[in-house]
Amino acid sequence: MTTRRRILVTSPPAPAMDRIHLGNLVTRIQTDIWVRFQAMMGHQCIHISAECAHGRDIMVKAEHDGISVEELIEATRRDHVRDFTDFGIRYDNFYTTHASENRFYLEETYNRCVTRGRIADHRFFQLSKCTGFLGKWIRRSTISDDIRNQLVERLDDGLQDVDISCDTPCLGFEIPGDAKKCFSCQLDSLVGYMASFDELSDTRRDLAFATFWDRGAATELHHFVSKEDIDLHALIWPALLDSAGRRTPTGVHSHGSLDAASEILASTFLTHFRSDDLRYYYAIILDGTTSNMDFSLADFEAAVNSELVDGLAGLAGRCAAVINTRFENRLADSVGATDLIESMVQKGDVIAQLMEATAFSKATREIAALADLANQYVDVHISEDSDDESALHAVCTDGINMFRLLVIYLKPIVPAFAARAESYLNVQPLRFVDRHQLLTRHYVHTFEPLLAKIEKSRVEAMIVSQ
Repeated sequence: MTTRRRILVTSPPAPAMDRIHLGNLVTRIQTDIWVRFQAMMGHQCIHISAECAHGRDIMVKAEHDGISVEELIEATRRDHVRDFTDFGIRYDNFYTTHASENRFYLEETYNRCVTRGRIADHRFFQLSKCTGFLGKWIRRSTISDDIRNQLVERLDDGLQDVDISCDTPCLGFEIPGDAKKCFSCQLDSLVGYMASFDELSDTRRDLAFATFWDRGAATELHHFVSKEDIDLHALIWPALLDSAGRRTPTGVHSHGSLDAASEILASTFLTHFRSDDLRYYYAIILDGTTSNMDFSLADFEAAVNSELVDGLAGLAGRCAAVINTRFENRLADSVGATDLIESMVQKGDVIAQLMEATAFSKATREIAALADLANQYVDVHISEDSDDESALHAVCTDGINMFRLLVIYLKPIVPAFAARAESYLNVQPLRFVDRHQLLTRHYVHTFEPLLAKIEKSRVEAMIVSQ
């Protein structure tokens, strides 16, 4: 039996001055897919982040608008949470770096580093003293090969000490013993993970701060970051945590940069398309490496229409029409395509390994190949004019079971679609282990179309409106 893992996951803090665009969503959707996958596997997986709420620009903006910085921060935090929620991104806690908990952990981390002799001139963290520790951490941590190679190069080139301060006046927390310096926004954001978790743990009896942050903790800590923030999270942050006597990250995960299309506003996108459309497209270009990615609207349209609408929703629609009209919404007593269905079940092991490694593009290719096999089987065997009711019933029951397997595999990627599919199938929320069960002698609901195709005119309209 698989041991239940306890995993804390972070995604990047959201800058309080920025509106959310498609580029902001890449890391957060990548994170959410992985978190949902872990939950489907039966693990406890907690997702936290925060509003990056410090810096001079926020002070200037609040003064210009005639409101307090707290009012500005909370207003933008609400807007960001709304945008993330609209794209199916779930947080157990989305806090703010402008919080008493963050001040506490900043000062604690700083003072512990001072005690270890890792702070120079009040403001420089001596990363250069951490080379030996980081070499060991890089070897044992869960990171992709290209990230590992990048970090090894940094060590070979020699690490430089890091300025963790900014000059006052600045919205932020002062460095102890130096009223002219505040902690930098970078350090603020890193320590904000601890603050966000602490605030959450105050409301959750099943969570204890020490269980996830103390040295030697048996839990896991995974950070999902943009390509530009790899060094921050995979060099500076582990070294800071180790110097402060804390546990260090289990893994750091990232992706390549997205091209100019990423500047499309999230709100603009949702006036023309569904959230699952973007989540699916991101999944097919997120390959588990830091290679840069192209956002092609033509490829986006084609992938959603051919793979999600035709390949997946179309499979259900063809079989459901017969089940609904000929067999009173009841599936047959048994399946006929046992070998094909069993091969699709076994392929789940491969898909799970790819999802664990954040190789979502390879996972979606495996799933699309299974959808092709399922549709080919139905093409060959279904005949609504057949007089053999038993055979027709079995074929459509096979098709519905294959559809259900595909939904299980895709659920972390397209949760809104999966919820509609679960409603049609008349089942409880699907877990990954449910792939080993079949639906027979089971009543489904009357089928309604699950997805509509993307029309080229909608793509053109979005470009114009943007």
